[in-house]
Amino acid sequence: MEEKLDKILSQLQNTNEHISNMETSQKEISQRMKKLEVCQEELSDGQAEITMGQRELTSRMENLEIGQSELTSLMGNLETGQEELTKGQKELTSRIGNLETGQSELTTRMEKGYEVLKAGQAEIVDIIKHTTTLMTENFTYIRKDMRTFQSDVNADIELLFNEVAAVKRKVNNLEQSNKPK
Repeated sequence: MEEKLDKILSQLQNTNEHISNMETSQKEISQRMKKLEVCQEELSDGQAEITMGQRELTSRMENLEIGQSELTSLMGNLETGQEELTKGQKELTSRIGNLETGQSELTTRMEKGYEVLKAGQAEIVDIIKHTTTLMTENFTYIRKDMRTFQSDVNADIELLFNEVAAVKRKVNNLEQSNKPK
């Protein structure tokens, strides 16, 4: 009987260890989620940098428009003559070419950055799905193990009570048979 109680005690201790391990796992998952949040913040910072680059491009476009306005006022000045007009047009064409080249490079960089961002987000989603699946499986196994353990403990307790009742009956019979008549 003591062996069974020791066995039950041992199984209860094992259950406590399983619960401790679960708490440790939950802490690790919490830490990983915090790291994921940090990564998402870094992605947001990258998006903010792209937005700042777009603003800078807009500012440069405004500067280009100002340059075009100056060119138009120069065209209005008849004293500068046809040569200055031609030079201004060549300069404008060169700047527009540079602007188009810059826009093309910026567009390429933005597309690459967007693809990297999409891939990173997809990877994060996959990691979250995988982690959730693992956690669900772990909880399912833990519940199953706890139900099995509960059933075993209940069966052991039932057997123990039956044995105690049988022993008590025997003791009562012995006491009754030893009583003086």
